[in-house]
Amino acid sequence: MRNNKTFLALSAGLALGTALVSPASAHALQPKPQDVRPAAACSPSNPGETTLRFGYYGCRMPGTAVADCPWGEAFVIAPSRTIWHAWPNSGGWKRMPNNGRADNTWNCYRNGNGQRQIEVLTRAGNIWYSYFSGGWRGWYLA
Repeated sequence: MRNNKTFLALSAGLALGTALVSPASAHALQPKPQDVRPAAACSPSNPGETTLRFGYYGCRMPGTAVADCPWGEAFVIAPSRTIWHAWPNSGGWKRMPNNGRADNTWNCYRNGNGQRQIEVLTRAGNIWYSYFSGGWRGWYLA
């Protein structure tokens, strides 16, 4: 019965364009609201395509791809061109650090140093990347 109620609540929340976070996602290090809201819900003022990964709903730019990485993390481009990611138990979609902007995801893999790396594409056709080494590093032109 609980699953039906959860499904109905999620369906109602999506229909209203509101962001929902499961009780299991609550933890001591909650992100700031501005770090979650833009990718959390599609709405008339934030039009996009609803994306579900790891139990978290996000809003991505229409026509863009979700980068589902082999290490269990997903990346999307929000309608605002900001770059967001989620992973199991992340508590929701998180904005990538270092103010990256892009128009589509391109690729994700482990680079030659074994570090997680995400590549994104801009309208100009440039590929930019960030890699994880104790935290996500800046954005670099490939």
